Amino acid sequence: MKAALASKARQALDPPVSLEIDEAIVDGEAIIVAVVAELSSSQKPCRVTGGGHRGVWVRAWDGDYRASELEVQGLLIGRGQPRFDATAAVGATREDLDGELVEEFIRACRTGSEQLARIRDREELLWRMGVLVETERVPSVAGLLALGAYPQQHLPGAGLQAVLVAGADDEPGTRARDARRFDGPIPRMLADAVEWVARSSASAIRSDRTGRVASEPSWPGEAVRELIGNALIHRDLAPWALGETALVRLDTSRLVVRNPGGLYGLTVDRLGRIGVTSARNANLVRICQHVRLPDGSRAVEALASGIPAVLHALRTAGLPAPMFDDDGLRFTVVCRQQSAVRTPPVRAGGSAAKVLAALNAGPLDVDGLVIATGLTPTNIRKRLRELRSLDLVVQHGGPGRQTTYQRTK
Repeated sequence: MKAALASKARQALDPPVSLEIDEAIVDGEAIIVAVVAELSSSQKPCRVTGGGHRGVWVRAWDGDYRASELEVQGLLIGRGQPRFDATAAVGATREDLDGELVEEFIRACRTGSEQLARIRDREELLWRMGVLVETERVPSVAGLLALGAYPQQHLPGAGLQAVLVAGADDEPGTRARDARRFDGPIPRMLADAVEWVARSSASAIRSDRTGRVASEPSWPGEAVRELIGNALIHRDLAPWALGETALVRLDTSRLVVRNPGGLYGLTVDRLGRIGVTSARNANLVRICQHVRLPDGSRAVEALASGIPAVLHALRTAGLPAPMFDDDGLRFTVVCRQQSAVRTPPVRAGGSAAKVLAALNAGPLDVDGLVIATGLTPTNIRKRLRELRSLDLVVQHGGPGRQTTYQRTK
């Protein structure tokens, strides 16, 4: 069965898929465990080559559906560096740029770079930075989104929809307590959306390790800012994706942030690792590094520290780690409040409990955990993924370095 499974993965799919296959005993029965590694964006889509399921399929909830031509096209574009943000914004002129934002941008560029400080001509600096493009020096899509007076005049879908979901105490039939659409340039959309989340969320009563009780925001501001900023800056800017806006959905227990376009150059399991970054809209990221929010902070750092900062902010606030979902066409982050009544996250005597117990002695890699627990490498990796999602284990290391795991509490 293991040989047949490996053969199917190699011969029935294009490009072939690599499997990590192992055996395990569960409740006294022998089972086969296959871990399917996600393909890189440069290899997607993966096609079934024959039979009644020939073609490309996408997963939605608990069903499998044939991918549309637009969905396949989006995955094919993802094989290379997208350049939609560097193209001219159709119909836009230099008069569509916000003079105040442009002045602040030029000042930040010259302050932050000795080379840019040597460029005295303002129009040349804007051209060198990709705000203006082509021989006519018209605004690029990135330049308009970051520095435009009202980018949605030319890019109607490049806004942000926010919904405050109705609660149990609202009148029957109430679909939403508040619905807002944020528009304008990215720095102002981001600032307004972060303020809306803070204003629309109830305060949470939390106690620290010393027993001190305090009223705090339901959602850490730093995490909210990073997640919404990522949704606005890393969204898909292809023409077929601009009909869909980014979304913030808020209720009493969850904060959901979704943007059109899946992860570019990354997979979900690599999110949060220090030093791991990839930008779908490289031109927009470069411009936004020099764009300031109303409070003076940068719109984006581009230091691969965004998701680690989100994880740290949620952990400090005593909240669970977020759930990430990437279906190749949309990327969704779900943050949750702690449940009032929690079941034990780790079953006593189970494999996860054995892994946690082994880590009491200090950080270990997978080989060390195999020796300490007697479990198979596949079982250990699965348990480690579960424990990381529960914020009970943290991973250290990365590509080219030894990877170890350590208990967080």
